[in-house]
Amino acid sequence: MTMKSNVVKLGAVIASLLSTTAFAVPKSFCSDHTCKNTMDIIDQSYWNKVTNGNPPNNEQEQYKPDAPYVNFNDSDHIITLTAKRDGVGSHPYTSGRINTYGHIGTKQFGDHGVVEAEIALPTTEGAWPAFWMMPDNTCGAWPTCGENDIMEWSGVRNNNRAYLSTEHGSSTPGADGTGKGSGNLVPTNLPQGEDLSSPHYYAMEWDLTNNDTKGTLKFYFDDVLFYTYTLQENGQATERDQAITRGFTTGQGFHPILNLAIGGNLGGSTANTPDQLSMNITKVNMSSLAATPSSCPRPDVTVDRASNGEVTLNWKPVTKANSYSVEDFSGGPMETDIQSTTFTDTTTAGNHGVLKYFVVSNCNNQDTGTTEVDIPAQETKLKF
Repeated sequence: MTMKSNVVKLGAVIASLLSTTAFAVPKSFCSDHTCKNTMDIIDQSYWNKVTNGNPPNNEQEQYKPDAPYVNFNDSDHIITLTAKRDGVGSHPYTSGRINTYGHIGTKQFGDHGVVEAEIALPTTEGAWPAFWMMPDNTCGAWPTCGENDIMEWSGVRNNNRAYLSTEHGSSTPGADGTGKGSGNLVPTNLPQGEDLSSPHYYAMEWDLTNNDTKGTLKFYFDDVLFYTYTLQENGQATERDQAITRGFTTGQGFHPILNLAIGGNLGGSTANTPDQLSMNITKVNMSSLAATPSSCPRPDVTVDRASNGEVTLNWKPVTKANSYSVEDFSGGPMETDIQSTTFTDTTTAGNHGVLKYFVVSNCNNQDTGTTEVDIPAQETKLKF
């Protein structure tokens, strides 16, 4: 029988400060769903840099488009937004905010798609980083075409909490647009000692194809569904539901926004906030979704990294798989027809940098399931 190999791609790139030696791999939405026409939009050509000297919500920052407040490292695929205490008066911080308005948004991916970002947050008192969406056309005034908040870290709540999946909308321009959502999420699937300052995936799936509900918005943390918002339940649409629906139609779809606010309604007191803090965005993807998932499940992979840099990938058995495959980033096979559920890469000995793999299950029907594995740099102790 001919096995269809797929890839476990290995790529060494620039070392990252976000590192650990034993961790669970943050999981992308597309690792378990059939994503189509996926676009990597982390390149700065997709983004607008915002200037705003007086942001709302009692925030204490002003936004400037320059480095170091907004920094695109296109070669390493990293966006860094940095807040510095170098302002004056009621806005003592200067920070960064970016959006994709006019470049790309939900309308390019149809009635069923997903937007996802991998973010390492500044988890400190006073911080209010956010990943959210606004309509291309605001329909006159906020919030008549809605607002989708995918992730907001709250410095007020702190204790490793992220305020997630809040929907805003009203039929009245200028109304408060009180949000409805899942509230605080304290992730329970994080390894001991790890928090949201390490990279994690935050995603929103929109599906406007159900005539009974008029559509749903689903929110994910590391590919775990934690909240579903229905645009019309039991035949009744609230003002908020109607506003969000308008955002996808009259509003011409929603575009992503990333910003690092300081203080304000959710940031809280800045008395103990550092003079400089950053949020690092290592992935931003948008995809349309296939009607049916792949019939070959994707492996659920964990990683162990030895002190010398060697990497061992372990995965749970996939019921339909009869073998697994591993290849490097150039397409050359590292190992094929793997019958076990583990693979050790001894070629990484002495390499403590960032690595990337794709672990693949090969099923009887020639179908495959692929899991992307991104491994941060490994901390090393300097000897003097």
